[in-house]
Amino acid sequence: MEGSVKKPYVLIPLLILVGLACTCPITLPNTTESQSIPTQDNLEPTAASFDATTVVFDIATATQSRPGPTFTAPPLPFYEDFTQLSRDWWLGEDEYGEVFLSNGELHIINYTKAEFVEYTFPGINVGNVTLDVESYLAGGTDDNWISISCRLNPETFDEYNVAYSSDGYYAAYAFIDDERDYFAEATASSVIRQGIGEKNHMRLECAGDRIRFWINDVLLVDVRDDRLLTGDITLAVDALGEEFSDVVFDNLSVSAP
Repeated sequence: MEGSVKKPYVLIPLLILVGLACTCPITLPNTTESQSIPTQDNLEPTAASFDATTVVFDIATATQSRPGPTFTAPPLPFYEDFTQLSRDWWLGEDEYGEVFLSNGELHIINYTKAEFVEYTFPGINVGNVTLDVESYLAGGTDDNWISISCRLNPETFDEYNVAYSSDGYYAAYAFIDDERDYFAEATASSVIRQGIGEKNHMRLECAGDRIRFWINDVLLVDVRDDRLLTGDITLAVDALGEEFSDVVFDNLSVSAP
């Protein structure tokens, strides 16, 4: 791929969003304070312009075809090694793909032909939260998005969402009131380990109005946004090329910041 912007894709025509194109540093619009990406020589290329007729990674518009979780407020922290589940994660197969456990790992497969991502969430309701999880591409296309999010509303799909791709890009946004505000458009990063079997460690911290995202212990996004207060967390996969993308998640830690 050429440039620093991941090859965009169209989800469905009704999801076309207008006004996302910009050539700007990774900052949060309409906020009183904006935090910059850490400066490291030759680490991150500058994000190029983004095609306003397309969208990058979308769980927010997915139609929930499975029973909704029971919203409770379990005490933090909790840990999933995906040998046995401690929370009510959805497992199964639908038109988007499959979610299943195998050999102490959680697999999420998304079919490229599906209109939406494949995803699962445990049915919790938390505000300040830190997610740490390992993930890697087990099979299929590396042209994908591997995502985690916090403060998800399961009815409106409002959320703070961060993602990386197995071919070396990351992105972050807030989806609120059917509109997507990008903290970071799809941007290439040398810190992402690319290809099948290459593990990456993701960390998302939602603490008050501060949203931070690390990959492999490098801080890539640091912004402030106070529009979402509480909600669920998610794990999700979106395949963009070939036939599918099979991504493994393991060693998930959910704790208070």
